[in-house]
Amino acid sequence: MYHNVSIKKEMLLIYSNIGKCLFLLAMISFFIPKAHAIRCENNGGPSYITIPSITVFRELPADSIIYSKKTVVDVRCWNDVAGTSTENLYIYLNYQKLSISSGDASIGITTGSGSTSWLQNNSMTKLDVNLSVNGCGKPAECGTYKEQKSIPITVVIKKTSPASSGVGKLPARLISISNLGLLTIDGQGGLNNNDPNFKLSLSGLSDVRYSACTSNVTVSPEYIDFGNISAKSQPGQELGNKKFSIIETRSCVGDTPNSYGVSIFLNPMTGTLSDDKLTLIPTDNNSVGIKVRDNTDGSALSFKEWHNLTKKGNVGSTREYTAILMQNKDELLKGTFSASAVIMMKYD
Repeated sequence: MYHNVSIKKEMLLIYSNIGKCLFLLAMISFFIPKAHAIRCENNGGPSYITIPSITVFRELPADSIIYSKKTVVDVRCWNDVAGTSTENLYIYLNYQKLSISSGDASIGITTGSGSTSWLQNNSMTKLDVNLSVNGCGKPAECGTYKEQKSIPITVVIKKTSPASSGVGKLPARLISISNLGLLTIDGQGGLNNNDPNFKLSLSGLSDVRYSACTSNVTVSPEYIDFGNISAKSQPGQELGNKKFSIIETRSCVGDTPNSYGVSIFLNPMTGTLSDDKLTLIPTDNNSVGIKVRDNTDGSALSFKEWHNLTKKGNVGSTREYTAILMQNKDELLKGTFSASAVIMMKYD
């Protein structure tokens, strides 16, 4: 009987010791930080991108791309923890979790998949790039073979605020910070804080600003009437011409008025274009066609292409053009005709 009692006491003692050991192990595992296995170092690519000075006009609609630059994240990666298996690579965006913008602009990257991931204020985004790094079996093997990885990306900035008319009181920043840790590369387990991996940063963000100028483009006259015309002996001959002007004026508050240029785009609203985009053919009379000549240099102005109107450094402009009516067929069709185009404008 005493023997049985002795056995019970030993069993209780053993259970108690196991409990203490388990508790100590649990405490130890709680205070030991998790080991992150992936390490990536720069393999010669850029580690920072400087954003140039960008003037953004308030008339631009939301989601307009105001900056785009292609680059390649070129790194060498390896697994530095023994006993690990193959691990996927990830891009971590805004890894410092900074507040970037108050709603005027967004920064993102486009990867090989074609989709764009946008950075979030005060938050880090994890992006799978469909690449992996082999594991490491023994400690002596870790880091002996570094795998080269190339990730083509496009850094983009878009205006997110809605279009507004008029000018601002002063040029204002679209992005609230000057420098940004755009991305870093790491594995599934998160960031390797003890031994930092490759990072790509942006600088010059404070130079992305609203312009305190606005431009207005008008056409004079708005309507061109060729009057009565007579047929020529063969196609390709001029039937008549009329001059007109395209005028760009600008209003600025607290900004340099000659800090940008303006280009125009003639977009047909009615009628069809010739193959060379130089002749607008009325839908209701294809026996004639309309060409536009730039009187500044005598060149033909193509439709559906951008052309400079005001060079940077000038404060507005008035440019003279000539609309030329051409015979398009052997015989002219009698009656009236009409064709129209809208003039689109962009800032340079």
